[in-house]
Amino acid sequence: MIRFIIERSLQENICGMHSKTFETIDLDVPELEARLRAGGYGENGHDIRTLIGVEINPVPGGVL
Repeated sequence: MIRFIIERSLQENICGMHSKTFETIDLDVPELEARLRAGGYGENGHDIRTLIGVEINPVPGGVL
């Protein structure tokens, strides 16, 4: 199970109010979890994997 953390920034166009919130989604993504758990540590080296970001890939035809 992987927890995705989403930051949401909201700026109202009339009153100018600004807020920032966080949302989380827990999803089973076995292939991604396996890659993040892979690697290891040794006496003189390491293999550390870190997810840098997530993006939305455009769907062919523009339909989500």
